[in-house]
Amino acid sequence: TKIWFNSNTTMAEPTTAGGSASDPNATRTVHAYISDLQDLIKTAQEDWGLTAETQFSSDQALAKSTKVTDSANAIHPLGPVNVGRLASEFKQKIDAVRNILKTFQETTLNQASLESNLDSSLRKLLQNESKNLRAVSEVQESIKACKALALNATQYGVACPDMILKQIERVADDLGLKYTSDEETPSTSTLAGHLIVIDIDFDPKTYAITHVRFTRASDKGEENQVNSLLTSQLRSKDLKSFKTNLSALAKMDALYKIHSVDFYSAVKCIANDIRSIYEKEHAACMGNTPRILLDGHGIALSNVDRVGPSIAYWTTKYNILDIDWAPFAEANLKGVDHDILRSFHRLWVNIEESQSVNKFLPSDSSHYLLEDDANEDALKEQYDITTSDITFSILPTPLKFIHPKASSLPSARVHFVAVLEPPVYVSDSVARALGNLAAITSRGFIVTSAYEKRDNRGLALEHLLIQDAVPEPTLTALNKALSPETRWEMLLEDSTYVQVYSFENLFLTSAKKIQRIPFTHPDQLYGFTKLLRQQLVFNTLFQSCFNANSYRSTLSTMHSCFEASLAEALYSVPARVHVKVETQEPPNRIFVTLPNISNGSFITLQIQIAPEDAQPYVMCHADDVQLDHARLTRILQACQNIPMLVRCILNALTGTIPMVTESEAPIDVIMADPVELNFVL
Repeated sequence: TKIWFNSNTTMAEPTTAGGSASDPNATRTVHAYISDLQDLIKTAQEDWGLTAETQFSSDQALAKSTKVTDSANAIHPLGPVNVGRLASEFKQKIDAVRNILKTFQETTLNQASLESNLDSSLRKLLQNESKNLRAVSEVQESIKACKALALNATQYGVACPDMILKQIERVADDLGLKYTSDEETPSTSTLAGHLIVIDIDFDPKTYAITHVRFTRASDKGEENQVNSLLTSQLRSKDLKSFKTNLSALAKMDALYKIHSVDFYSAVKCIANDIRSIYEKEHAACMGNTPRILLDGHGIALSNVDRVGPSIAYWTTKYNILDIDWAPFAEANLKGVDHDILRSFHRLWVNIEESQSVNKFLPSDSSHYLLEDDANEDALKEQYDITTSDITFSILPTPLKFIHPKASSLPSARVHFVAVLEPPVYVSDSVARALGNLAAITSRGFIVTSAYEKRDNRGLALEHLLIQDAVPEPTLTALNKALSPETRWEMLLEDSTYVQVYSFENLFLTSAKKIQRIPFTHPDQLYGFTKLLRQQLVFNTLFQSCFNANSYRSTLSTMHSCFEASLAEALYSVPARVHVKVETQEPPNRIFVTLPNISNGSFITLQIQIAPEDAQPYVMCHADDVQLDHARLTRILQACQNIPMLVRCILNALTGTIPMVTESEAPIDVIMADPVELNFVL
């Protein structure tokens, strides 16, 4: 039976960079690879938000009575998991298992079959060995889980003051970084990779974190913003955010070892471009930061919550009205963090593994953006030069970018990725458009994921937008809330009418939850933000009608489909006005139908959300009343709130506030017009 321990029965494979910090020369067994596969699946499930409670059930009745989640809407190439990398790693490990078994069959089993007395003994030994490995593995996993729970539960500075350092050591091991603590300098612990070094200084008596220093072998000096970010996260015991940032740095370091490409410098080029474009737009619109946020390339940020560049690309009009923009703009130009940024929609730029080879700039480059005085002819041998579209752009002249093409330039199976914070619910049409722009639709399922093909449990866009408004959001409850018989009621300030909304669509909209968008060049980012802004404006308008404040747990009955009697105004109770809402090809159009309370006819508002500038435009269809389309558009663009627009129309119809018949101010200055704002709010 000694034949079982022959070295040919296993297969040596070095541990990949960025993986486990165990011995890279150790041989791998079938059991080890199966354990790796289990870890891959477990990690992906956690990232997708799949738990025992959210697994898809074949019992449709049970599914309809279970609290819904958006997990199924996240399983696609633009979700939280890099499905290309997951598929590749899964295949590699399956192939490794297959090779081990094939080698075992051709050597050990063939030898055993020649010696009949060994065959039965070998089988019995294999069975016992398998049981032992399984038992040992279960014990190891239990010990690891208990250790992790103990580390997470222990309060830093109370029960065991050095526990935070033990947690950091565990994080470093998970990320493939070497953790050392020098006995000669007991107040410093060091995390080291191939190019990066992170020194963590702490008080040797209290173990309180005093400072974190991040350095790279190819750079001179320290990264002060990165240092401040990591230091603040450890001081506040926010180990989750610290691990996220450490993981980003470790990934760049690990991929450098594989591809010999300085990805940190590549990301830094994008950071420089984002900052340069922001400064150009800031000068072009004379410091109008809200316009840059909503219409331009976005507000450039650096090392805000996450290591690396990010862009604030959208927020609601309520936030814009509440912010004092003058000190914010001044602070941002100086690179100073600001708390209000956390209420904005942001995208963060990092890198990840790709299924295709992409080219990058040399490590001594600083921009993809072409400077105005650059010699284009000298660059054309190594780079393609493209010009951006200036339609609806703040800038008076188009931007020019260089695209690496020469074979001598760095290349790797790596691409950039834009991580959205928070994630955005989009229609399938927008998901396809994002996939086309990112050039990844051919690599995966954008419209319907492989997971959904087995059991389609993805929520509709309308479900996703109201799930926080319904107290117990089961599928049955969400469908009931969106039925034409259900009423959503609201009484706005300075209004004599209760607006009663119902959703009238026969069919709901397939949707995706977008959390990350792979890309290969920074000139793609502006296209992403335009598509996301259009969807966010649609979502905001829809939720202005259907939200937690307007939701009613019981059905509200009305005598007819449209009921708005002026006689009700004579009594002490407010009149009730039924408003129908329909959507068409979200996020493109919303139709709002309300009664003309003066004569009982109907007014239909067609709200078109333009993909070019993500602004809502209003067209009014009514036979017996003239309403100024331009002013209605200005009102809706100023407040992004359908009930407020309806209130203005109702007040105008009853003479509370006159509705003028010609425009008084251009749309782009509506936010600065106090008369118009008073009219709206």
